[in-house]
Order: sequence, then C-alpha cells, then structure tokens
Amino acid sequence: MLKRPLYQSSVAFLTVIALVGGVAVLLAGGGGPGIEIIPATQGAQSAAVASTGPIDQHLLNINTANARELDETLPGIGPVLAERIVAHREQNGPFARTDQLMLVAGIGEATYERLRGLVTVE
Repeated sequence: MLKRPLYQSSVAFLTVIALVGGVAVLLAGGGGPGIEIIPATQGAQSAAVASTGPIDQHLLNINTANARELDETLPGIGPVLAERIVAHREQNGPFARTDQLMLVAGIGEATYERLRGLVTVE
C-alpha cells in the first residue's frame, strides 16, 4: 500500500498529465470523431446545437409531406411506413397532434419518440 503523501502526489501528477493532454488536443483543433469545439463567445445556443448535432430549424409537417419526404427525412420511416402515413391521412383527415402518428400501423411509442422532435402538424 502506498503511503498517503506518495499516493496524493501520484494522483496529482496523473491529473496534470491528463489536463495537459486535453489542452494539447484542443489547441491542435481536434476533439475526436463527433466532437466539435465551440468557442465560448458563440453562446449557449450554439453549444447546444453542437452537442446534439446539426438541427434543422424546420419541422416536417406530417399533414402536407408526401411519402418520399417522409421516407427521406424521418429516421426509421421507410417507404412502407411513409405510404401508411399518407394513406392514414387520406382516409382519416389531417393529424390534429403529432402523437396521432401512433395510430398508423407499425409506428409505436419507440418510433414516435424518435420522431416527435422532428415533426409538426402546423
């Protein structure tokens, strides 16, 4: 077992090494795959966008989108589900709420949770 002063010195040394390595990576402009370095002057909104990836300011309107748009824009919605969404809309009228997507065969809670921030009815 290490004596307490030696242990504390070792932990402090390793912490400094880790911090120096992290600073070196940041100064080199890297951050690893999927990590974007945001200067502090860009504000919180930019940092939020960078941490979650690019966010399209426009939501897809499920009442006006055609099957191709639904298929190409929404994750987990292939051509079959896209056609079902359009058919449901044509048979039952426009969606009043986005959660009504779960009325379409093949769209359950998990799929809806992936889509809810990407779609609108307005």
